[in-house]
Amino acid sequence: MLVVIQSAGKSTRFTHEGLPYQKCRLPMPDGRTLLEHQFEAVCALDPEMILYVSRKEYSAGEIPVLYKAQMFNKCNLDMSWLKEKTVGPLDTLWQARSWFERYKEVLILYNDALLINGRYEKFVQACREHGNDAGLTAFRSNDERFTLIPNGEDNLRAGSTFYYKDGKELIRRMRKSKRKAKDGMPSMVYAADTWLAHYVPPEDMIELGTMADYKRYMTLQGCPVEF
Repeated sequence: MLVVIQSAGKSTRFTHEGLPYQKCRLPMPDGRTLLEHQFEAVCALDPEMILYVSRKEYSAGEIPVLYKAQMFNKCNLDMSWLKEKTVGPLDTLWQARSWFERYKEVLILYNDALLINGRYEKFVQACREHGNDAGLTAFRSNDERFTLIPNGEDNLRAGSTFYYKDGKELIRRMRKSKRKAKDGMPSMVYAADTWLAHYVPPEDMIELGTMADYKRYMTLQGCPVEF
């Protein structure tokens, strides 16, 4: 399995409020970064490779964090530093498409959410057991930042973790897509012949997409922050 952590966005929701770095470097209650927690969580899957995709301008600050996480967890790591700006998350993944040809299974994470309590393993296991071509995590929310899942009930929306059984098939689907700014991995999951929406209960997901989300989470953990 290839695990891709995608972190090539502009982080405008945070930079506008004074954060001087990418969301993945947000300090969590134990002092480690969000990226370190993501890395540790997906290493439990024993992936063949973890690929980190980000922008060249962020490399100086992120490389030390990545090497620290790799040494602690002893997982294989490679990095892809994009020099040109992309129009959206799907276009970012398109720039790293050569990696998908080498692996049968691909797990893709966005950089602003963390699943805990073994939820990554449970998600992958569910996709394998059901034999689906693709899958995504899902949760209930009224927040319109997240896309509603087709035919979903009770405001079921797409989360930030995605699965594809065959990396080459994902490339084929991306090639057919126009990869516009609004397009992300949910569109590729829905394009698969069969796909699974795996519900994640609130206690197993930490969503840090905005500064308000982050401040709320840290306050609840007894670690209020100010930027």
